[in-house]
Amino acid sequence: MATDNPGLRVLLAAGLLLVTSGSRAATLDALWKAARDGRYRAPPTAELERATALFTRELAGDPAPDLLAAWRSLGWRRRSLVLDGVDCRVLYEAAARREGRGFYLFCPDASGRAALQAPHAFKDLHTGRIALALARQARFRVVAWNTVPRFSEDAHGRHDADLAHLPESYFTALTRALAAHADTGPLIQLHGFARAARKGSGRRAHIILSNGTRRPGPRVLQLAARLRHALGVDTRVYPLDIRELGALTNREAQVLRAAGRRDFVHIELSAELRQRLRDDAAARTRFADALPGRCGEAS
Repeated sequence: MATDNPGLRVLLAAGLLLVTSGSRAATLDALWKAARDGRYRAPPTAELERATALFTRELAGDPAPDLLAAWRSLGWRRRSLVLDGVDCRVLYEAAARREGRGFYLFCPDASGRAALQAPHAFKDLHTGRIALALARQARFRVVAWNTVPRFSEDAHGRHDADLAHLPESYFTALTRALAAHADTGPLIQLHGFARAARKGSGRRAHIILSNGTRRPGPRVLQLAARLRHALGVDTRVYPLDIRELGALTNREAQVLRAAGRRDFVHIELSAELRQRLRDDAAARTRFADALPGRCGEAS
């Protein structure tokens, strides 16, 4: 609509910007939903080595045009998006090669330094959607989701696609790239647990935190205090307050430690809190604000 009113033109422009921002978020949602398909196939070692090198370039914001062709040769598609004013890139499997390798969002100029993983977005209900809502705000350098169920069975047998525990996967390739990128960290994983399945005091917990070891360290203790204050829920730290869900076998934590990094954060959320974080934008913002990895924050 044409107008000679300068003020109206400004308002119209602002409206168009809002529509554009919303449409980009809708595109991210649509790509994420479409990617949740396929059957897991373990990638060969050579492919994972190439993926680590390409992930490293993505984290650095490499603008070279050959990066797109390199990903295509591995059966991936790459798309640029602007989320909350930040230039980002989405990496997803081509329709003909949906092999459970994951779905990735890279925002090298994000407002925070942290990486976020949702490795059990199917089984740990709502964790994938919580990560998606946080991703729309471009708070993280990279966000990663699994794209097929953790376990599945078909005529070929039982398939293990647990990207938090498989010895080698695209998640471990990404984690190696993160470990080598000094300006990115920590790596935060979102998980879910059933309170009824826990023992003793675990039945009262809504958040269980760990760093994948029996020594939580100050980062985890400080995070627990922030989350208690932000969300007002029972928050426990492994193994100080609870002896379950310590992530001791988490493969991504092991990869980081092998590289000399000690900035893994494992967050278990109760079903009730996952529902709240999915539906309540204000609670979700308080949750995100409490997480480590803000620019300028001490490592």
